[in-house]
Formats: sequence, structure tokens, C-alpha cells
Amino acid sequence: MKFYDKVKITCISGKWWNGAISARREAFMPYGGPAWGNWGRGGHIIFVGAKDENTLLQFRYNRYLAANDGEPGQSKEKYGKNADDKYYKVPLWTTIKEISTWKIIHQFTSDGEEFIAVEGGAGGIGNMHFSNSRNQYPNFCLLGEPAQTREFELELQLLGDVALIWTPSVGKSSIINACSNTKAKVADYPFTTLIPNLGSVKTHNFSYNIIDIPGLIEWASQWKWLWNDFLRHILKAKVFAFVVDASRYEQGISEIPLLREEIMNYISSRFIESTEYGSPIKKISFELSQQKNKILIIIKAHFEDSSEKIILEKVISFIINKIDLLDGDEEIIEEYEKNLTETILTFFKKNYSTKITSKTISQSIEKVSAASYNGIEKLKDFFGHILQEFETLQSIITIEKIAISKKTTHEITDVTADELSTLKEKEYIDENDVPYTKVFRVTDPEVVRLAFIVPRGNDEAELRFRNVMKKQGFIKKLEKYGVRNGDILKIISHYQGVEDRYIKY
Repeated sequence: MKFYDKVKITCISGKWWNGAISARREAFMPYGGPAWGNWGRGGHIIFVGAKDENTLLQFRYNRYLAANDGEPGQSKEKYGKNADDKYYKVPLWTTIKEISTWKIIHQFTSDGEEFIAVEGGAGGIGNMHFSNSRNQYPNFCLLGEPAQTREFELELQLLGDVALIWTPSVGKSSIINACSNTKAKVADYPFTTLIPNLGSVKTHNFSYNIIDIPGLIEWASQWKWLWNDFLRHILKAKVFAFVVDASRYEQGISEIPLLREEIMNYISSRFIESTEYGSPIKKISFELSQQKNKILIIIKAHFEDSSEKIILEKVISFIINKIDLLDGDEEIIEEYEKNLTETILTFFKKNYSTKITSKTISQSIEKVSAASYNGIEKLKDFFGHILQEFETLQSIITIEKIAISKKTTHEITDVTADELSTLKEKEYIDENDVPYTKVFRVTDPEVVRLAFIVPRGNDEAELRFRNVMKKQGFIKKLEKYGVRNGDILKIISHYQGVEDRYIKY
């Protein structure tokens, strides 16, 4: 089964419907007046952060999420009912990325947190809505607002609390099988694991997830088609557990620099010059720290504005697996542990400025035999204790909350040079008017909305549109930018599948 922590989906909001014009024709009501009510609003698609969710598997066969349509308005002043919104639960630490821009627009950090992915189109407005003492029978209605279609990529940022890491055939799958109820494939050849395995572990009154990362090899950080994706899962765990095979101990010791290089290369390439979390990252640095008798690797981002921020913190531990192959010789096992401790200490001193002691390293090593379950219960308690001690570990990057301004912004740009010749070819403007006509691009969201719900050719509706624009100060803004009668306004559509609209001023 595919490892579902990332999925692409399409969200479609509730359909829009146009308003209508009708008059009330009933006995004893000679001046019935306008009588058509408004259509109901289309439904929203809303994602909700849920602490009890831990996978995006629900979207495996449900990648097109469509909201319900609003109910139609009716005569006799009856309004249509708004459609019910559709809610979809996602795990905490899920990020939502807009595929059109590849920018992260939201991240769920608390239970019950909601994010409206697409808003349902406002229903059409019937003619009874515009009745007043001066216009007792308005002969116009407004169109419904177009629905939205947006494509997103959802990615779960935190799945496995503990990641089992090393080269192929060291027994990572056997360990996850022994620690949890997972039945990962185990065989005596390399690359048995081709997709990450996730298992749930319960020790005493504490539960956590452990993930078996497919074996890493040299150049893995550059092989984007496969291992790069595996390295992505490593970043999400709080604990890096490096598994050494006791049956090929010397080779395992020599692989430590290789693994460090591949993981550091991936982290650096993953975040340097990335803008999805705000300011571009200029440099990534790696530091080691000793806290609560445990080894922490601290990964800092140095931004172009000279600021820096801790983006990741991981607890490092080591597992010597397959000790059953040493025939229970305690002296050899202790010698292996001593050599591993000294090798790691030398490696840390060479590559990091650190004061980590050999005692701390020794306390970070566990010895197990996954095949015979020797030391497995102790290993489960070991990880459970670490996760409870370091509950607030910065194990994933949290993006800054995006402040969405509700204030209307008027954006007007002269695009005459780009648009005039095209409008002339389409005979939208007369050739004699070309020397005196300018084209202005308008992106203001409120103007766009109003422009798309006004029916063309209806004088009353167009007059109302102009009056609303005048009250909002937009007419004055246009004149300030040099817009004159006869110029063309290009209203940029914010709606998927709906073309831009040209309006003569």
C-alpha cells in the first residue's frame, strides 16, 4: 500500500445560479410588486485539523472534493437555502500547498483549526432585493457568483516519531515488526523495503509511531526519483535511530560518515533558497547539543536578512541489531559497544564543535536482537522515555501564519500597449477610437466580484454597478489614474474557467 502522507486534490465549491425577475400576481394584490427571492449560497470545502487523525489515506480514492449547490430562490419572495459546507479532517501538522504557485498557504497546528479551501459562490439575487420607495418594481437581478476550483497538495509533516535509519539489510524491518503489529517484508537481500513502513508502538500508557526508512546508499540525496523521497520522511521524525548490523560491524562503523553526508546534503538542498517558509534561506548549519543525557542535533536556517532560526531538532540514538549472531558473548557485545562509542565520539569532535561525552553516547546506544525479541521491550521503553522527555521538540518546520488582509486594495495598471491591438483585431473598439482609447487592468477583488454578477445589457443593473463603485471611492480612484470616458477596463477574473471581462468606462 502506498505511504499516504502526501496527496494532490482538486476542490470545487458549490455551484452558482443566476437571480431571476418575477412579479407577484395574486387576487386582491393589484400592486404585488417584485417577488423573486435570492438563491442560496454554494457550499464551502473546509479542512479541519484533528489530533486523532494520522494519515491522508482518506483522499486516496477521493481526490475530487465537490461541495453542494445552493437551493434556488422562488417566486412569492421565497429565498433559497444555503448549501451545507463539507468538512474534511486532516492530521495536525498537515500543510496545504497551492499547486498553481507551489506556495504553502496553511499549516494545521491545533485541534479543531479550520481552513476554507474554496468558498461557495454567492447565489444570484432576485429582483425583490432591490425594491425601494423610488423603484417599486426593479426590472433587473444579479447573476450568481462563479464557483471556485483550486488544486492543492496536502502533506503530513509529522508521521513517525522514531525513524530507523541506515544502509540496506541491517534489520530495520525486523525491528519495526518486533516493536509493533506491523508486518513489513523481511528477506536476506538488499532493498527489501521499497516504501516506508509505519508501525504503532505502545509501551505502558504511552503510544508513538515508528517508521522504517528504506536503506540509504551513497548519492541518495541526489537520486530524486526514489531515495530523495525517503529522506523527506526522515525529517518528520523526532528521533533519528541509526541501526548498526552486528554481523558486519566494521562495515557499519565505516558507513557513519556516508549517512551523515547524505542526510545533511538533503536537508541543505531541501531548504536553501526555498521561499515557501518566508524569507529565502541562505545557509543551513548543523550543531550538536547534550540535553538530559541525550544527543540533540540542532539544524539552523540562516536567512538573507541576517536572522537565524532553529528549524529542526532531533534526538540521535544508536541501535546495535542482530546481537544473537554473536552467540551471546557478552565480552564481544561490550567491545562492540565500546568501539562504536569511541568511533562516534571521534566523529563528532572532528565534524562538530561539541562537548558531548562518551558517557552520553553510551547512554544513547541500545543492543537488540529483533529476530529473537531480545532487548525489544527495553528499546520500546527507551524511545517512549525520550519522546516524553522531549515532547516539545522542534521536530518539523512551522510556517508563519499568513495574514490575509480583508481590506480592499485597488490595483489599476495601464496595459494599453499590450491590449489595444488585440481589442482592435477582435473589433471590440472602433478603429477611429484607437488613438484616444486606453486599457486599464483592474484586479481589485470586490470590483471583480461585482463586475461578474452584473448582467450585461441591463441599464438598471449597470447603473447600480456604477453607483456602488462611486460609493466605494473606486470611480475617484480610476479618474486619479487617468481613466476617461471611452477607455476600457480589463477586469481580471479570479474564477477558474471564467475568462477576463472587458468593460467600457
